[in-house]
Amino acid sequence: MGAMVRTLVSVLLVLGGCGGSAKQEKPAVEKAVGKAEAKAGVEAKTVADAKQVVEGKAGAGAGAKAVEPGPEPVAAVEPGVVAKPELEPFEGEDGQFGYRTAAGEVVIPAKYPMAMPFVDGVAGVVGGDGWVFIDRTGKTLATAFMFDNAADDFVEGRARIVDGEKYGFIASTGEIVVPPTYAFVEAFSGGYAAVCEGCKREEMGEHFSMTGGKWGYVDAAGKLVIPPRFETAGPFADGRATVTEAGRELVIGPDGVEKK
Repeated sequence: MGAMVRTLVSVLLVLGGCGGSAKQEKPAVEKAVGKAEAKAGVEAKTVADAKQVVEGKAGAGAGAKAVEPGPEPVAAVEPGVVAKPELEPFEGEDGQFGYRTAAGEVVIPAKYPMAMPFVDGVAGVVGGDGWVFIDRTGKTLATAFMFDNAADDFVEGRARIVDGEKYGFIASTGEIVVPPTYAFVEAFSGGYAAVCEGCKREEMGEHFSMTGGKWGYVDAAGKLVIPPRFETAGPFADGRATVTEAGRELVIGPDGVEKK
């Protein structure tokens, strides 16, 4: 089988604002697998289903085809900077996945039950404790927030990470831009991400929502630009976001001031 490419669709959150009404896809490890398999974050059926989807989209994904040995792609880089070869997932003889260059050189041995393509210097893989993010050497950088049965997608160069019940962000460069300190965080949109302090997770069948607490925003550098004060906080688009404050819905700018 060809290289494993993540084809799971990431649904951007906050259709009606974060907080009480925002529904999230429930991580599969909580109900879709048994307790023993949940620790690994994946079961045989999940892997098989994912592989079938990959085969169906083989013509669409760059990593879905079998790798033919050939010359390394040459990327445009700054003078004096040595370009690193692209890494793509491949499936070993035992069904495990690793990473190799386009020329076929194995850089990370096939040892993961599932592996997603690299985004810059980071990739999501299933490790011993579920989905994690690794660097180009195979070093674990952070535990990934599970979304749509896999590691969270990178949106605007940022993906969500988790430590216990706290959430933060990792950059595609491997830098932890927001340590896991918030009760929840939404994906980036328009250069900002909504973050919550004091909100609680409420199960809703296949989904969950975050209730209570207060919402604010961080920028791409991880700076808290609008301290948590809203009951709900929608995504930014064109420099505007819809929020709820003191029971009143309003539109704000990146400075937190209401737009008239």
